Amino acid sequence: MGVWCVPIVGSSLEEAASQVEEAASIASLLEFRLDLFTDHDTERIKKIRANHRVIFTLRGGSQEEIRKFASLEPDYFDLESDLPENFLEELSRDFPQVKQIISYHNFSETPADLEGLFQGMKRRSASLYKIACQANSILDSLRMLDFVEKHRPILGMCMGEKGEVTRILGLLKGAPWIYVALDSFRKSAPGQLTIQDLKRFSPLTPETDIYGLIGSPISQSISHITHNKTMRDLQIPGVYVKMEILPNELSEFFSWARRSGLRGLSVTMPLKEAILPYLDEIHPDAKKIGAVNTLLFQEGKIYGWNTDGIGALDAIEAKQKVAGKRFMVLGAGGAARAIVFEAKRRGALVEVYNRTKERALQLAHEFAVVGRELDAFPSEGEIVINTTPDPLPILPEKIPPNSLVMDIKTLPKMTRFLEEAESRGCTLVFGYEMFVNQAVLQYIHWGYESRGLHSTLETHSLTHLFSSKVPEEQKLLADS
Repeated sequence: MGVWCVPIVGSSLEEAASQVEEAASIASLLEFRLDLFTDHDTERIKKIRANHRVIFTLRGGSQEEIRKFASLEPDYFDLESDLPENFLEELSRDFPQVKQIISYHNFSETPADLEGLFQGMKRRSASLYKIACQANSILDSLRMLDFVEKHRPILGMCMGEKGEVTRILGLLKGAPWIYVALDSFRKSAPGQLTIQDLKRFSPLTPETDIYGLIGSPISQSISHITHNKTMRDLQIPGVYVKMEILPNELSEFFSWARRSGLRGLSVTMPLKEAILPYLDEIHPDAKKIGAVNTLLFQEGKIYGWNTDGIGALDAIEAKQKVAGKRFMVLGAGGAARAIVFEAKRRGALVEVYNRTKERALQLAHEFAVVGRELDAFPSEGEIVINTTPDPLPILPEKIPPNSLVMDIKTLPKMTRFLEEAESRGCTLVFGYEMFVNQAVLQYIHWGYESRGLHSTLETHSLTHLFSSKVPEEQKLLADS
């Protein structure tokens, strides 16, 4: 389904030739970004492109330059939609073997009327049409995906971080190819994926199911790496994408989701509670918790579960049973609610501590546990769980010595809170252990057997989330 088109960005012809050699075994189509080349020697370019299917692109080039490169007979020539119509007709007449791609670029927004824009472009005859626009919200990308599906085959994509989803799902919606950079240093457009990114995915076919993470912020989450590699290794026919959704965008998002072929979603803050009105059926436990982190789309209905609490408690009880133990939770958000619910069900003596006392008391009242403000945290206890984004929510000397301490943040593996706990002789439970446990449960709700899931998810979590190659700015992920 579809092909990869690798941009050749130069800037010297020597670099271009090297990039062609690197890409030739991977991609079936190359785009020569001639506007980025510092040397326009046509004879050398002709040799470099020999025996390869190519697109020539010359943004801002003169008509004379375009004609000169068209004489090299590329398979396609990408031409801006604002070029004079009579010039495009002459070019087609003089070089009939060169297929024209009429393209429109908007680096500030995605126009509201994509349909009207496209109809205007179609007044110029072409083999293909391409529309590339900046996505300022995920809703722009979803509109673009609908547009691509309606007008397949068309090259429709959104630029920027919020447009990445169009570059993955575009193939599933009917785009003839997607643009894939050799690496992050040789991208030709913002939001463009790399070959390494695409290698994480299972093969994209008409049977590929769409999964994803929704919430905000999610830019630092690399759960898509873990999930896609797990799906690939276990031959699960799915692709997992990130979609940054704000609460005020949920109505439009779910309208799209119900008709788009989504199979399942992971939900992170701040949507775990906000999504409840959009679901058809909610598991009784998730109803009691008042938050959902797992969605299944099946036969026209949306089903919701919460796997956070079980995931966390299973990780804790692998090291210590909680029944009868003083179990102190820092924070009162969605994850805290799930953990409090599950800990109490397993017999723990639960106490909630939060910076805002009112929220702690509200949660405590709902689940019939103890609630106090964070400043009242005692220095005695047996189990302490940090569900807040604060790297050190209490003073180190207040961490009970020799207790069991967990931080649900996934990155970094050893948080400041856990470092201080270790220095006080505490048993540690890492956030990735909860992440793996709850993710296994998500796959089960999505309809897959548990065999191989835990070990595969754990391997990719440890290998890719905590490797020394993870950028420092990504070591901030929490609760996703």
